[in-house]
Order: sequence, then C-alpha cells, then structure tokens
Amino acid sequence: MSKSTLKILPALMAAITAALVTQSVYGVPDHQFVLTENSSTILSATFDGAPLTVTSIGNPDGWFVTTPDVTLPQSLFVLDWFEPGSTSSFNGGAQFLSTTNFLVESDQPFFGGGNEPNGFTYVDAGTLTSDGVGIDVTLNDNGDTAAVPEPTVIGLLSVGALLFWRRKKPS
Repeated sequence: MSKSTLKILPALMAAITAALVTQSVYGVPDHQFVLTENSSTILSATFDGAPLTVTSIGNPDGWFVTTPDVTLPQSLFVLDWFEPGSTSSFNGGAQFLSTTNFLVESDQPFFGGGNEPNGFTYVDAGTLTSDGVGIDVTLNDNGDTAAVPEPTVIGLLSVGALLFWRRKKPS
C-alpha cells in the first residue's frame, strides 16, 4: 500500500462506520395505535405501547378512546375489521371523531365496504400532529375467540374421565 492510501484509509473507515450507524429520516417507523377487545365490555388501547384512556359509550361493544393529537387524511375516516369467524358482522365504526377522540364499535351488522381480517393493520391511518409521522392502527378482537381451558381444568377433567371409565369397566 502506498502512503496516500494509508492516509485515506482511516477517513474512509470513519465515513463507512458513520453511514452504517446513522438512520436516515426515511427510516423512521410509524406510530403504533393498537386496540384489543377482550370482551363486549373490555377494550384496551395503546399508543406506541403506552396505555390510552378508554371509556364505555354506555352499551356493550362501544368505546371512546382518547388519543394524542392526530392529523387525519380526511374528515370522515372509518376503519373496519371483520368479526373473527364471520363475514356478516364487523368490528368497526372505528373512526376518529375529532383529532383526539376515537370511536370503536364491535359486533355491528355488515353493510359492505373495505373490511379487513381481525388483526389487520391499517397503515398511515393518520399522522401524529406533533411530528408528522404516520400512525398504523390495529384491532385484535380476543373477545370472540374460543377460550382455551387452563391446564389444571384439563387435568381434572382427564382424571374424572378415567375414573368414570374405570367404574364402567366390567369386573
């Protein structure tokens, strides 16, 4: 190696290292707004992992969620997800009523439209007003999925079945 190459090598290594560890502005991930329905009366909501305030609208399957200030892509923006295992009802009416108030209604009749499967994420459903970064909205409906019995219950049922079967066995 020549002396000029050796002089350039440390600067070139520093430039390559800086390029690898520097994240471009285009690589900023969207904010995550996640709604989880656990039953017809329980909805939890998070924004970038932090819990949000959820208030019942006064009847089952309906809630208001207080969100950070958002900028909407249009004035009336409805997000719909199919009810798990159904194409005749949906979790929907999910929309920003204002820049800080989101309405969620579940188990509603299906009237057509762009419904997505449970757990689908709407990308860039709006932007956070303070930084202009997109907001992705996901709904997970756990309230309509079949519950799996606890292992203790399964064990007790198994023992009961064995005892019943043993009693029926001819002597």
